[in-house]
Amino acid sequence: HGPVAFGCGPRGRLGLSHEWTEPAPCLVPALAGSRSRIVSVAAGETHSLFVSAEGALFACGCGEYGRLGHGNEEDQLEPRQVDALAH
Repeated sequence: HGPVAFGCGPRGRLGLSHEWTEPAPCLVPALAGSRSRIVSVAAGETHSLFVSAEGALFACGCGEYGRLGHGNEEDQLEPRQVDALAH
């Protein structure tokens, strides 16, 4: 179990470890079967955010202008926890 993603995937915005289009829902590998249950998802034009039941924030996609919160401008093909907000 876990979050799913589908649609247009350039720059890793779907979090599926690749950049191609997925026409049908696929489990997000980095978060599937995770001990942290994802309770909220926000999908933007160039990136996605996932929030766990414990309050951890994970971000993936286009890192331009620091929009993922990882302290750099690198694109992320998989959801990565935003360390600045870690408990």
